[in-house]
Amino acid sequence: MKPSKRITQADATLRQVNEPERLEALHTYQILDTDPEQVFNDLTQLAAFICGTPMSLVSLLDGERQWFKAKVGLAARETPREHAFCQYAMRADDVYEVPDAAADSRFAENPLVTGEPNIRFYAGAPLLSPEGQPWARCAPSTPCRASSAKTSAKPCASWPGR
Repeated sequence: MKPSKRITQADATLRQVNEPERLEALHTYQILDTDPEQVFNDLTQLAAFICGTPMSLVSLLDGERQWFKAKVGLAARETPREHAFCQYAMRADDVYEVPDAAADSRFAENPLVTGEPNIRFYAGAPLLSPEGQPWARCAPSTPCRASSAKTSAKPCASWPGR
């Protein structure tokens, strides 16, 4: 039997989201499983550059998966939602950072940490729809490192091009 997840202080400070409303808004946009778009590709390139990370993603979380609208440095188009770091980042008020995922009890056994792409550092920020529903963008990295992401990346105030 798997031990229950202990809610850490970091988890307790994240905003609560009405998940049925968030999912309804997400599906209203009919963006899941659509072709890449330049505005989202530009966001991922910029986030990777600012954060100095080899990977950057614009993630959309539905009920079952984390789907990547845009990506840099990752071949996968999606991952199971339970593996998504972005489910935390989308509920943060500011940049959500994990300095060393392998040393963090919330992520140490995550397949994205224990296997490819071997995430160690993670920084993510909310990407909000015009209605204020959170999605997320993120910039994971394989080496552990201190980040300047808190000073260089702020939550996006609007959903680009929509």
